[in-house]
Amino acid sequence: MPKTKSSSTRRVECPRCGKAITVEVVSSLRPGDKHLAALMSGTLNRATCPGCKVEFLVETSLVYLDGQTSFIVYLLEPPEDGDTEALEHEVDCMATEVFSQENLERPQVRLTFTYPDFLEKIKLHSLGYDDRLIEYAKYQLFRNISEELLSKFQHKLLLDFSNRDKDKLIFLVYDRETNKPLSAVHVPMEDFRTLEREFAANLTMQQELDAIFPTCHVSADRLL
Repeated sequence: MPKTKSSSTRRVECPRCGKAITVEVVSSLRPGDKHLAALMSGTLNRATCPGCKVEFLVETSLVYLDGQTSFIVYLLEPPEDGDTEALEHEVDCMATEVFSQENLERPQVRLTFTYPDFLEKIKLHSLGYDDRLIEYAKYQLFRNISEELLSKFQHKLLLDFSNRDKDKLIFLVYDRETNKPLSAVHVPMEDFRTLEREFAANLTMQQELDAIFPTCHVSADRLL
């Protein structure tokens, strides 16, 4: 496994009262890591000010690395100008170098810019989904549902991993500004499995999927 330091101490200022405090910040996660539960519950890298008692998130970059399946996903701050091309290339090269130093095969690399997207990539990989097909399915939903119900400017789709109905995929509709769930969209599981089979059996469609998502930033937002 590539060796990365999983956490460090950092001096941060409380966003309410300005008091400087020392906190432990996790920056690297792996399968079986004790910090994964905190990631999934939304409590990872949250600190409480001993002065005013406010709880806040300590902003930091994150990386999840699975050496057994050669998978790595980054959570980074997006460029101010919105142009992610250079960062995508940098991340791809960096991940390849990390794995090559340990004589591991070239990894599947993903780059995310929000906490929910980072978590979703990890869950999709652990469940064996091709995240490109999930993002393609999101894109089709945005295309085929009226903008009043699903707007690419106002809404974001994330897979509902709490869903226990094996006959359907459920995508939660989030407000982009508040990051609050508003509604849900149901997709018959058989429809998605049919999509998987079509792409698996058709080389041309596989090449088209590669062309749609040519870099490590695999997101329906790129297509909208």
